[in-house]
Amino acid sequence: MLNFSFLSATGIFIFNLHKAEIFNPSLHHEVHKDKILDFNECLKLSNKVKEMKNKWQERNVSMKTLGSASYLDLNHEQLSSESNKLLEPFSDLHETVRQYLENHLGNKVVYRKKCCKPGFHIFECNTIFSYPVASIHKDMQFNRLTYYEDEDIDTENLLSFTLPIELPRKAGLYLFETEISTASIYFSPRTLWFNLCKKIYVPYNIGEIVLHKGMQFHMIGPSEKNNEKYRLTLQGHGVFDKNKKVWNLYW
Repeated sequence: MLNFSFLSATGIFIFNLHKAEIFNPSLHHEVHKDKILDFNECLKLSNKVKEMKNKWQERNVSMKTLGSASYLDLNHEQLSSESNKLLEPFSDLHETVRQYLENHLGNKVVYRKKCCKPGFHIFECNTIFSYPVASIHKDMQFNRLTYYEDEDIDTENLLSFTLPIELPRKAGLYLFETEISTASIYFSPRTLWFNLCKKIYVPYNIGEIVLHKGMQFHMIGPSEKNNEKYRLTLQGHGVFDKNKKVWNLYW
Protein backbone atom coordinates (compact mmCIF):
# COMPACT_ATOMS: atom_id res chain seq x y z
CA MET A 1 0.00 0.00 0.00
CA LEU A 2 1.29 3.47 -0.88
CA ASN A 3 2.16 5.70 2.03
CA PHE A 4 0.56 8.98 0.98
CA SER A 5 1.77 10.74 4.12
CA PHE A 6 5.33 10.00 3.06
CA LEU A 7 4.68 10.91 -0.58
CA SER A 8 3.21 14.29 0.41
CA ALA A 9 6.58 15.23 1.92
CA THR A 10 8.35 14.56 -1.39
CA GLY A 11 8.34 16.41 -4.71
CA ILE A 12 6.13 13.85 -6.43
CA PHE A 13 3.06 16.14 -6.25
CA ILE A 14 4.94 19.32 -7.25
CA PHE A 15 3.75 19.70 -10.83
CA ASN A 16 5.71 22.76 -11.94
CA LEU A 17 9.29 21.89 -11.03
CA HIS A 18 10.19 22.24 -14.71
CA LYS A 19 9.36 25.96 -14.42
CA ALA A 20 11.92 26.58 -11.68
CA GLU A 21 14.35 29.44 -12.24
CA ILE A 22 17.89 28.31 -13.00
CA PHE A 23 20.38 29.44 -10.36
CA ASN A 24 22.03 32.78 -11.12
CA PRO A 25 24.77 33.84 -8.66
CA SER A 26 24.02 37.52 -9.22
CA LEU A 27 20.34 37.02 -8.26
CA HIS A 28 20.26 34.12 -5.83
CA HIS A 29 22.57 35.10 -3.00
CA GLU A 30 21.39 32.31 -0.70
CA VAL A 31 23.65 29.87 -2.59
CA HIS A 32 27.37 30.01 -3.33
CA LYS A 33 29.30 27.78 -5.74
CA ASP A 34 33.05 27.34 -6.28
CA LYS A 35 35.19 24.90 -8.24
CA ILE A 36 37.60 23.29 -5.76
CA LEU A 37 38.46 19.95 -7.45
CA ASP A 38 39.35 19.12 -11.04
CA PHE A 39 37.99 16.20 -13.06
CA ASN A 40 40.94 13.87 -12.42
CA GLU A 41 40.81 14.50 -8.67
CA CYS A 42 37.11 13.64 -8.67
CA LEU A 43 37.71 10.51 -10.75
CA LYS A 44 40.29 9.24 -8.24
CA LEU A 45 37.92 9.97 -5.36
CA SER A 46 34.94 8.26 -6.99
CA ASN A 47 37.08 5.18 -7.69
CA LYS A 48 38.20 5.13 -4.05
CA VAL A 49 34.58 5.31 -2.84
CA LYS A 50 33.62 2.46 -5.16
CA GLU A 51 36.56 0.36 -3.94
CA MET A 52 34.93 0.58 -0.49
CA LYS A 53 31.55 -0.63 -1.73
CA ASN A 54 31.44 -3.34 0.93
CA LYS A 55 31.38 -0.52 3.52
CA TRP A 56 28.38 1.30 2.01
CA GLN A 57 25.23 1.41 4.11
CA GLU A 58 21.90 0.98 2.32
CA ARG A 59 19.51 3.72 3.45
CA ASN A 60 16.64 3.25 0.97
CA VAL A 61 15.96 1.75 -2.46
CA SER A 62 18.08 4.43 -4.17
CA MET A 63 20.47 5.84 -1.56
CA LYS A 64 23.52 4.45 0.17
CA THR A 65 26.08 6.22 2.34
CA LEU A 66 29.73 5.87 3.18
CA GLY A 67 29.99 7.12 6.72
CA SER A 68 27.46 7.85 9.46
CA ALA A 69 25.36 11.01 9.60
CA SER A 70 23.54 12.88 12.36
CA TYR A 71 20.27 13.02 10.40
CA LEU A 72 20.31 9.27 9.71
CA ASP A 73 21.85 7.75 12.82
CA LEU A 74 20.42 8.74 16.19
CA ASN A 75 23.55 7.36 17.88
CA HIS A 76 25.85 9.26 15.52
CA GLU A 77 28.07 10.54 18.34
CA GLN A 78 28.72 6.97 19.48
CA LEU A 79 29.39 5.99 15.86
CA SER A 80 31.68 8.95 15.13
CA SER A 81 34.98 7.25 16.01
CA GLU A 82 34.20 4.26 13.80
CA SER A 83 32.84 6.43 10.98
CA ASN A 84 35.81 8.81 11.03
CA LYS A 85 38.24 5.90 10.94
CA LEU A 86 36.35 4.52 7.93
CA LEU A 87 36.77 7.88 6.16
CA GLU A 88 40.52 8.21 6.86
CA PRO A 89 41.37 7.47 3.17
CA PHE A 90 39.68 10.82 2.40
CA SER A 91 41.69 12.91 4.88
CA ASP A 92 43.21 14.98 2.04
CA LEU A 93 39.72 15.75 0.73
CA HIS A 94 38.55 16.77 4.20
CA GLU A 95 41.52 19.10 4.52
CA THR A 96 40.88 20.62 1.07
CA VAL A 97 37.29 21.36 2.07
CA ARG A 98 38.30 22.71 5.47
CA GLN A 99 40.89 25.07 3.99
CA TYR A 100 38.49 26.29 1.31
CA LEU A 101 35.75 27.01 3.86
CA GLU A 102 38.18 28.77 6.19
CA ASN A 103 39.22 31.08 3.36
CA HIS A 104 35.67 31.62 2.15
CA LEU A 105 34.02 32.13 5.55
CA GLY A 106 36.81 34.23 7.04
CA ASN A 107 36.86 32.35 10.37
CA LYS A 108 38.66 29.32 11.71
CA VAL A 109 37.11 26.02 10.59
CA VAL A 110 37.52 22.70 12.44
CA TYR A 111 35.93 19.27 12.37
CA ARG A 112 33.73 19.00 15.43
CA LYS A 113 34.90 16.60 18.12
CA LYS A 114 32.75 13.53 18.78
CA CYS A 115 30.89 14.12 15.52
CA CYS A 116 30.92 12.26 12.23
CA LYS A 117 33.03 13.91 9.56
CA PRO A 118 31.41 14.69 6.19
CA GLY A 119 30.71 11.49 4.29
CA PHE A 120 29.21 10.45 1.00
CA HIS A 121 25.72 10.20 -0.43
CA ILE A 122 25.66 7.53 -3.14
CA PHE A 123 22.52 7.40 -5.27
CA GLU A 124 21.88 4.77 -7.87
CA CYS A 125 20.42 6.53 -10.88
CA ASN A 126 17.59 4.03 -11.29
CA THR A 127 14.02 4.47 -12.53
CA ILE A 128 12.71 5.49 -9.10
CA PHE A 129 15.30 8.24 -8.67
CA SER A 130 14.47 9.66 -12.11
CA TYR A 131 11.28 11.00 -10.46
CA PRO A 132 11.13 13.74 -7.76
CA VAL A 133 10.83 11.31 -4.86
CA ALA A 134 13.29 13.02 -2.51
CA SER A 135 11.96 14.72 0.62
CA ILE A 136 11.38 18.47 0.83
CA HIS A 137 13.03 19.53 4.06
CA LYS A 138 15.18 21.91 6.06
CA ASP A 139 18.52 20.82 7.54
CA MET A 140 17.58 20.61 11.20
CA GLN A 141 20.23 18.10 12.29
CA PHE A 142 22.09 20.78 14.26
CA ASN A 143 19.44 20.09 16.91
CA ARG A 144 20.88 16.58 17.34
CA LEU A 145 24.35 17.72 18.39
CA THR A 146 25.55 17.90 21.97
CA TYR A 147 26.55 21.46 22.91
CA TYR A 148 28.68 22.62 25.83
CA GLU A 149 28.53 25.45 28.37
CA ASP A 150 31.42 27.38 26.83
CA GLU A 151 29.73 27.46 23.40
CA ASP A 152 27.35 30.04 21.96
CA ILE A 153 26.03 28.46 18.76
CA ASP A 154 24.49 30.83 16.24
CA THR A 155 21.41 28.99 15.03
CA GLU A 156 20.73 31.79 12.53
CA ASN A 157 24.11 31.26 10.87
CA LEU A 158 24.29 27.66 9.69
CA LEU A 159 26.03 25.93 6.82
CA SER A 160 25.21 23.02 4.54
CA PHE A 161 27.43 21.94 1.67
CA THR A 162 27.51 19.44 -1.16
CA LEU A 163 30.59 18.57 -3.22
CA PRO A 164 29.75 16.44 -6.30
CA ILE A 165 32.35 13.77 -7.05
CA GLU A 166 30.51 11.79 -9.76
CA LEU A 167 27.29 12.73 -11.52
CA PRO A 168 24.96 11.57 -14.26
CA ARG A 169 24.21 14.09 -16.97
CA LYS A 170 21.55 15.81 -14.86
CA ALA A 171 21.80 16.41 -11.11
CA GLY A 172 21.02 19.32 -8.83
CA LEU A 173 19.07 20.88 -5.99
CA TYR A 174 15.67 22.58 -5.80
CA LEU A 175 15.12 25.49 -3.40
CA PHE A 176 11.60 26.58 -2.41
CA GLU A 177 11.14 30.24 -1.51
CA THR A 178 8.40 29.87 1.06
CA GLU A 179 7.87 29.71 4.80
CA ILE A 180 5.07 27.52 6.08
CA SER A 181 3.66 28.11 9.53
CA THR A 182 2.28 25.25 11.63
CA ALA A 183 -1.20 26.71 11.28
CA SER A 184 -0.89 26.89 7.51
CA ILE A 185 0.16 23.25 7.29
CA TYR A 186 -2.84 22.33 9.44
CA PHE A 187 -5.40 24.18 7.31
CA SER A 188 -3.91 23.57 3.84
CA PRO A 189 -1.67 20.86 2.40
CA ARG A 190 2.00 21.76 2.24
CA THR A 191 2.09 20.56 -1.38
CA LEU A 192 -0.13 23.52 -2.25
CA TRP A 193 2.46 25.92 -0.83
CA PHE A 194 5.29 24.21 -2.67
CA ASN A 195 3.37 24.28 -5.95
CA LEU A 196 2.58 27.99 -5.64
CA CYS A 197 5.93 29.30 -4.41
CA LYS A 198 8.94 30.40 -6.41
CA LYS A 199 11.44 27.61 -7.05
CA ILE A 200 15.13 27.75 -7.94
CA TYR A 201 17.07 24.90 -9.53
CA VAL A 202 20.78 24.73 -8.72
CA PRO A 203 22.59 22.48 -11.24
CA TYR A 204 25.48 20.46 -9.88
CA ASN A 205 28.86 20.15 -11.55
CA ILE A 206 31.64 17.74 -10.70
CA GLY A 207 34.18 19.28 -8.31
CA GLU A 208 32.06 22.39 -7.67
CA ILE A 209 31.09 22.82 -4.02
CA VAL A 210 27.61 24.23 -3.29
CA LEU A 211 27.03 26.16 -0.06
CA HIS A 212 23.76 27.29 1.53
CA LYS A 213 22.37 27.74 5.04
CA GLY A 214 20.12 24.72 4.91
CA MET A 215 17.18 26.55 6.52
CA GLN A 216 15.32 27.15 3.27
CA PHE A 217 13.10 24.28 2.13
CA HIS A 218 15.02 22.25 -0.43
CA MET A 219 14.97 18.93 -2.24
CA ILE A 220 17.43 16.74 -4.13
CA GLY A 221 16.51 16.98 -7.79
CA PRO A 222 15.85 13.79 -9.77
CA SER A 223 18.52 12.44 -12.10
CA GLU A 224 18.28 10.71 -15.43
CA LYS A 225 18.33 6.91 -15.39
CA ASN A 226 21.94 5.84 -15.87
CA ASN A 227 23.35 2.37 -15.17
CA GLU A 228 26.95 3.55 -15.50
CA LYS A 229 27.03 6.59 -13.20
CA TYR A 230 26.28 7.25 -9.56
CA ARG A 231 25.17 10.54 -8.08
CA LEU A 232 28.04 10.62 -5.61
CA THR A 233 28.55 13.65 -3.38
CA LEU A 234 30.42 14.62 -0.22
CA GLN A 235 27.93 16.03 2.29
CA GLY A 236 28.50 18.18 5.35
CA HIS A 237 27.17 20.85 7.68
CA GLY A 238 28.56 23.51 9.96
CA VAL A 239 27.60 25.37 13.14
CA PHE A 240 29.26 28.63 14.21
CA ASP A 241 30.43 29.21 17.78
CA LYS A 242 30.11 32.96 18.41
CA ASN A 243 32.28 32.76 21.56
CA LYS A 244 35.29 31.20 19.86
CA LYS A 245 34.62 32.53 16.35
CA VAL A 246 34.97 29.00 14.98
CA TRP A 247 32.97 26.97 12.46
CA ASN A 248 32.47 23.34 13.49
CA LEU A 249 31.94 20.89 10.62
CA TYR A 250 30.09 17.60 10.91
CA TRP A 251 27.72 15.35 8.98
